[in-house]
Amino acid sequence: MLKQTIASLEQLATDDPEVARVALMYRDAILAFDDPLWDITRLTLHHASPEQAHPALHNQSIGIDPDRVRDLMRTMASSGKLAELAPGLDRFIDTQDMIRFLQVMIEWDVDELQRIGEDQDIEPAALLALGNTVLMPQFHRIAEILADSVDVESNDIGFCPVCGSWPGMAEQRGLAKQLWLRCVRCGTGWKSRHQKCVFCDNTDHKTLGYLAAEGERESRRINTCNECDCYIKVFATVTPLTHADVLRVDLESFVLDVGAVDAGYHQPAQPGFPIEVAVQPASELADRF
Repeated sequence: MLKQTIASLEQLATDDPEVARVALMYRDAILAFDDPLWDITRLTLHHASPEQAHPALHNQSIGIDPDRVRDLMRTMASSGKLAELAPGLDRFIDTQDMIRFLQVMIEWDVDELQRIGEDQDIEPAALLALGNTVLMPQFHRIAEILADSVDVESNDIGFCPVCGSWPGMAEQRGLAKQLWLRCVRCGTGWKSRHQKCVFCDNTDHKTLGYLAAEGERESRRINTCNECDCYIKVFATVTPLTHADVLRVDLESFVLDVGAVDAGYHQPAQPGFPIEVAVQPASELADRF
């Protein structure tokens, strides 16, 4: 299954120049999911009650190997040929205080990211794209570790119960057509309900709608809200998608994002819950690993 997902992303990179860079970076992230170096964060994370009102990662300490992240950034930058877009990126990867940068990315500190971009003469959008993708393997492992700390069945919230991100897409699963939100960042899925905006909690059917091509409403569509002007993509699935396939489906359906934006909708620029974390370098934890 994983080989098929990787092959699909590589084919997408060949067929669609608009998403080629991201497709190859996603491939690199997926290939790094099983790297045991991400396990070091088991030494710093603690389990909490599933009834908590904030994401399980909030106020936690994350153990990260900055050298492994730097190596993965180099791989992704090469695959996506990012130096063509940001000439100073190679220098940034080699010299940047990686712990500081990862802290900024995990907490989604846009102001600090802007300052880093100005200091390095790199567009913050390029840093945001690379930073988010390079952290996916670490977040994938964090979601596995903290799975027992979240209630995915009855926690009726919009943001990811693990990392606080907004969902990037939703699944309408099985014959029962249950709605499950999916986090692109860490892969977590959590149950939601129809006729409700996941971003602003609007339940007025008069201001909730959808966009879909003829004959595709049941298989894939865009749910829209005219109160906050946000949208989310919804796909019919038989069984839950893996994190790798969430990334693949999200990218393969890029045309839906274009259609939603053209229709005047958007996705929130800020996370659903602004988590705060401490980032510990692996060197401080090596004697316990």
